[in-house]
Amino acid sequence: MRKLSRQHAPSTMPDRSFDVTMYRFVLFSLLTGLAATLIRFVFTLYFGSAEVLRYGGTPVGMIVQSSLALVLWRRPQSLYVVLKIIYWYLALGISMKLTYLLFWDEQALYTNLLWMVPWMSVGFVLSFLIFSRPLATGLSVVVFGIWVTISTVFVVLNFGNPQGRAGLLMLPQAYLAQCVLIVFLVLYSKLRGLYLVSRKSVLQMEQIANTDFLLGIANRRSTQVEINVQMNQAVEMKTALSVILMDIDQFKEINDWYGHDTGDAVLVEITSLVLDVVKPPCLFGRWGGDEFLLVAPSFTALESCKLADKIRGTLAVHPFQIGQVTASFGVAEFRIGENMGTLLKRVDEALYESKKSGRNRVEIAI
Repeated sequence: MRKLSRQHAPSTMPDRSFDVTMYRFVLFSLLTGLAATLIRFVFTLYFGSAEVLRYGGTPVGMIVQSSLALVLWRRPQSLYVVLKIIYWYLALGISMKLTYLLFWDEQALYTNLLWMVPWMSVGFVLSFLIFSRPLATGLSVVVFGIWVTISTVFVVLNFGNPQGRAGLLMLPQAYLAQCVLIVFLVLYSKLRGLYLVSRKSVLQMEQIANTDFLLGIANRRSTQVEINVQMNQAVEMKTALSVILMDIDQFKEINDWYGHDTGDAVLVEITSLVLDVVKPPCLFGRWGGDEFLLVAPSFTALESCKLADKIRGTLAVHPFQIGQVTASFGVAEFRIGENMGTLLKRVDEALYESKKSGRNRVEIAI
């Protein structure tokens, strides 16, 4: 049964577009941030400010951003590791700089606060992108609490001077905006979680609807969809396309003599054997009862005939518990201009000819 997991009915699986978009955005942001930090560094030196040496943020920022951009460029799979590093760099960096500004250089606090508030918001957003909702919420509350505590201590200690009173006016406004942002992110994360659960349920239902319950391969519905898709592609790309219809010889007698449970076991074993032979992009599906249909993109009739004969030979020599089990095959190559009904009618006629000619053989449709 394990081999059956290699092929499933076509379904809409969760794509990786979010990760790709996030990767491009983060890489672009790092490069843009590096350019902005470099410009700030140059202008700071040009105008003779000692800010760069006092805070060390600009040189350190350039080193961190350039290093992370290089890692992400060379190893895209490290996206979420890079995001976590950025998050902790922002959380710790802002906490340290805020402490320094409040208690050692309060004169520069309010000019730098405008620069720091957007990065505070970025840190909170990052936490909800890379951590689970409970962890992101907890981290955000802790970090936010640390900033509020540091600021409260500063205001209490300096309430009697202008800097303390100015802090009492400005800092609560900045923190109120961050508090609103955290509440929004918590609600958004919860709604997104509900959406993902709902989407997973829909995908599972679609998978069930497109898969044969017994054999775990494409059922008739999804096989028909695949034929239609491949027909359109064959017309557009001017490539070959063939279908192979397979019918187990005298399967009714197997059910009558050994019972339906044994018949089901034979079908499972046959499916496993066929999947050992059939490789992507071919699709092997159950057409109904003991009939199977194989969609073979880019296969001509002769190539499909060889594939069908290989399957036929594999089944014919396999030691089933009930003895020899054989199958008959019809092969038809898609003709530009014909519809699915015509194609399936021709392959069915080829299968009928195979049965009529003695079974355990392959016939090509005219």
